[in-house]
Amino acid sequence: MKVKTFFAIALLTALTASVYAQVPEKEKVLNTAKDQIMNFVKDLPDEGLADYGFLNKKEFGKIKFDDPIPVYTIEDSTIVFTYTWRVPVVIDNEYRSLLTVVNENGVFKATDFGACGLAKAYETGKTPKTFGMLRVYETKQDFLMEKNEAGNQVLKAMDFNR
Repeated sequence: MKVKTFFAIALLTALTASVYAQVPEKEKVLNTAKDQIMNFVKDLPDEGLADYGFLNKKEFGKIKFDDPIPVYTIEDSTIVFTYTWRVPVVIDNEYRSLLTVVNENGVFKATDFGACGLAKAYETGKTPKTFGMLRVYETKQDFLMEKNEAGNQVLKAMDFNR
């Protein structure tokens, strides 16, 4: 419990740093997701579809994407953008999983796919004030990042099974 309390205080301290949303690349991220999602789903075995949020392979034709979620982390007590986005894979208006897209030296590419629990937690926890996700690698935790009425950044823990 002491570790969690210390961690919460450290996060609140880190939030005093400015956070810059990286939204100009939104279209590039979405185009990358659209162009590369089939590389991840085409060879999924029928018995493994549920692990990636699908009921059957027919749903592949229904894939849509919601707005990319910029991913931040903490480095040296400062919140920094990671040049990574989690793109919600949506079927029938339901978040099913997340496709990870990174920008490496100006080249956008999808690098990972899955995280059904995180996708559902993000969908149920996000609000119109949500602008990103804070990933704390050391503790394997993710937080919604939001702006409050005063314009300050705040965190909300997400409840999910990673």
